[in-house]
Amino acid sequence: MPIWGDGRSKVNALSIAVCNPPIEKALVIAPESVHAKFSGQCFLPFGASAPCYHCVHDQAIADSSWVLLIAPELDFLIQITNQIRSCSQTALVPLVACADQSHQEINPLVDVFLPFPPDNHQINPIQDRLIRLIQNTQAFKLVPAIVEGREERWLNLLRYMYSRDNLALIPQWNIAAKYGYSYPLAGGIFREDAGKEIPQLELLAKMGLLEETFFDKIHLCPKCGHYQLNFREVCPICRKSQIYWVENVHHYMCGHIAPRPDFAQFGGLVCPKCRQELLHLGVDYEKPSSGYYCPACRKPFTEPLVDCRCLNCAATDSIDKIQPQTIQQYQLSPLGVQAALSGQLSSAKLKELLYRQAGVLDYDLFKRLLEIEISLAKRYPRPLSLIKLEITNYPVAENDELFKYRFWGDLMGAIRKNLRVNDLVTWRGGESLLILSLGANVNKMKEAVCRMQKNVAKDWPGITLSPTFIPLNPNQNWELLLREIGGQGN
Repeated sequence: MPIWGDGRSKVNALSIAVCNPPIEKALVIAPESVHAKFSGQCFLPFGASAPCYHCVHDQAIADSSWVLLIAPELDFLIQITNQIRSCSQTALVPLVACADQSHQEINPLVDVFLPFPPDNHQINPIQDRLIRLIQNTQAFKLVPAIVEGREERWLNLLRYMYSRDNLALIPQWNIAAKYGYSYPLAGGIFREDAGKEIPQLELLAKMGLLEETFFDKIHLCPKCGHYQLNFREVCPICRKSQIYWVENVHHYMCGHIAPRPDFAQFGGLVCPKCRQELLHLGVDYEKPSSGYYCPACRKPFTEPLVDCRCLNCAATDSIDKIQPQTIQQYQLSPLGVQAALSGQLSSAKLKELLYRQAGVLDYDLFKRLLEIEISLAKRYPRPLSLIKLEITNYPVAENDELFKYRFWGDLMGAIRKNLRVNDLVTWRGGESLLILSLGANVNKMKEAVCRMQKNVAKDWPGITLSPTFIPLNPNQNWELLLREIGGQGN
């Protein structure tokens, strides 16, 4: 697919044969207006010869060791860098931008910024860094990715971070993003609009591929999940926000006390009870206290309530319903480094995510522990219970891997919270769990499952947990038992 400019100038490239061997096969991308202006000057890297123009295709960029983007206009810079990083073939290519301005949306996607207009001498000081970047990225070409689609873009992000000396993903303030923050590099590689890359980064952290460091905390609308909230002091009676801090007036003659606006008439003060005009402070009246006043319901009060209105969906809620959201900074984990170097995301498989996320055991290990516990029960009698838990009516879209990972991980975590630490859980495969309770009788486990069902029903309406309780005894043939209940494992 060819890359195009901003609609006013066609993008062209200079195919350069560079005499410096470690930095060969460079590609310069610039609009025709730039070439026309600087064609008579020597601005090509390392004194390269006259350029040959052609439309730039993804494959041409992928075949290059590095790219020099000459972009005097910000729109042009944003468009080209996003297209380079969003393409799986070109996401890792070292990119040097020669521009007269940088931008927080673009900075993380560009390896080096040089001032505009272009000058050949600008390239020389960055040779060492370019050589290191080229060597790092070309090493990945020898280990192709063993994943496709969305997982390939995840892998490209991990590889980009690794090849840039374990680059950290630092959130950037972005008023257009749903959470008020975005990660331009991740958004560019994932092909997501600003802020929509955050759920995928959270998932990669859950998988153990990224490590999180606290960066900031924001609050979100409980209706639409947007960060643009207006916190307001409101009247506790009518919930209107038009309230005032006012002085109270005490009329000595009749003893009436009310907020000052109730006395204000015709530029002076008139008692609303006896209709006498108040002329002199300390003689006719005093100001004993101050407080809030609501003109809508004409009521005084000492403390207002605080609520918030979403500026995105206009919903109004009390502050106790506002959803907190932690914004993280991300770094590669050892597991993420391993995935980047191996070219596969084995840790991203659903089974392994469940094992790590919710303490779910491998089925073979579960069988071995079941055998041991039944054997121990012969010598040291104690209650043992086995529960088969069927999960039905879950809303998992077949082709949405991200939703599947998050749903099952969160659901398994919610189930595990209602069990004891020493209860053993395995994912049977399909939509079933096996739970071995150590030291708890069937009645105790029924209570735990009942709590589990209530919590799951509250968070995921429609999902059904159907348990089957199986008491165990020391003479139980555990292999026959597992076959009878269909525990074939995953």
